[in-house]
Amino acid sequence: MTTTFLSIFFGAAGTLIALITGIFELKEYLLQRKINKATLDSLPILISKSITFQKYFKGLQIISTLLQEQRFIPDYIIGIHYGGTIVAAELGKIQNRPFLTVNVHYHTVNKMPVCDNAIFNFDPKLIVGKKVLIVDNGLSSGKTLSVVLDRTRRLKPQMIKSLVVYEKNETKTTMATPDYVLFKSKKPLKYLIR
Repeated sequence: MTTTFLSIFFGAAGTLIALITGIFELKEYLLQRKINKATLDSLPILISKSITFQKYFKGLQIISTLLQEQRFIPDYIIGIHYGGTIVAAELGKIQNRPFLTVNVHYHTVNKMPVCDNAIFNFDPKLIVGKKVLIVDNGLSSGKTLSVVLDRTRRLKPQMIKSLVVYEKNETKTTMATPDYVLFKSKKPLKYLIR
């Protein structure tokens, strides 16, 4: 009798584990499908937890294709230091475009860092009359992106577009609205990539 009960119990437990695993795999599959089928109208892609590097990189490949479909091929991709630098380098490699970086200077207000200046790590004359894509890895208040966009506009590029890989909170109003947001979550995630 005990053996029968244990067999039924472990069989049911195994079935339950398989069912839960299947649900997680289905959620991962559906997210991958959303990324693969992304269009400008379906962006940003809503996520509820950190994603794999493969999904992040596939998202960059998709946004690169969407930019090309819009006939926006930047002459330069500018990454906002630190996190945006990595994104700019990866997009530059995907699109075979040069990338540049911009440092931002912060000061503290109520124990929170606030961006107050952007310092280009290149000769600013490079982007005069050029198409520029400014990228950052994340967006919270939009202050950093706003400062960088303002400073870049003063250099009179032909066209500026902006891309943020991850918007941390959809309920906040931001100081700058990026042209493209790849991923978004309703609740802030500690890390985008797991």
